[in-house]
Amino acid sequence: MDREKKRRVAYEVIILMALLALMLFMNSLWPILLLVIVGIFICALRLLFFSVASIRVIEPLPQLPAPPVAETEHTIIGKAFGLLQQQITAKVAEVYPLARWIWGNARPLDDFAAGEGLIILLNNAGGYGKANVLTRNLIFIGLTYIGADTNLPQPETEMADEDSEEEPIGAPHVNYGQLAFEWVESCLLEINNRCNEAIAQGKVILLIEAYELPNPDSWLDICQELKHNGISSADIGADGIILTLPQQEKGS
Repeated sequence: MDREKKRRVAYEVIILMALLALMLFMNSLWPILLLVIVGIFICALRLLFFSVASIRVIEPLPQLPAPPVAETEHTIIGKAFGLLQQQITAKVAEVYPLARWIWGNARPLDDFAAGEGLIILLNNAGGYGKANVLTRNLIFIGLTYIGADTNLPQPETEMADEDSEEEPIGAPHVNYGQLAFEWVESCLLEINNRCNEAIAQGKVILLIEAYELPNPDSWLDICQELKHNGISSADIGADGIILTLPQQEKGS
C-alpha cells in the first residue's frame, strides 16, 4: 500500500471515529467516548505523518567533459615559435656547445608570424656576433652566421667534434652583461614606445614577457641596462621583467 492510499484511509477513519464520538457524546457513554477521542488523536498523527512529503535526494547529473578547444592561429604560431627556439639552440650547440644566444628583434614572435627577418645575437660563438635565422612558412631552415670578419667561413655541422675536442674542460664565464647591453640597445626604441602607450592608457606596470627575453641569467643585467637608459624601475618577475611606469599628472 503506497503512502497516498494510507493517508486516504487514515483520513476516512478519522471521519468515522468523529461521527462515532458524536453519537457516544449524545448518549453520554463517557468511557467509550474517551477511548474514541484517543483513537482520533492517533489517527490524526498518522494522517500528519503520511501528509509529510518524503525528501528525495536528487543526484547531480555527471558533468560532461569539456569539448576540445580548437586551436587558433595564435596558439599554432606560439607552438611553432617555441619549437623554433629549441631548433636554434640545438643548431648553435652543434657547432659551438658553449655559445649563448638571445633575440636581436624587439618583437621576435610578431616578426616570426609575419614572416619577417629574424636575427639572434651570439656570445662565445667563435668570433660570430650575430646570425640570421632562416624560416619559411613557420618552419626553421637554418642559420647564416655574421661576424666582424666577413672572411670567416660559415661553420659546418661536421666541425662540432673538432671544436668540442679543443674546448677547455671548464666552461668560460658567459658575458651576460654584453648580451644584455646588445639586447637593450636593439630593443630600447620599441620598449620606450610600449611604455608611452601604456602610460597613455593609464597603466601602472608594463610586463616584458619571458618569451621576448633572452636567458633568465641575463635578466638582472637587462634590468640594470634599462635603468641606465632612463627606465626608472625595472624588476625581475615570475613571468618576465616588470617595468613600473610613471603616472601622468591629472589636470585639476
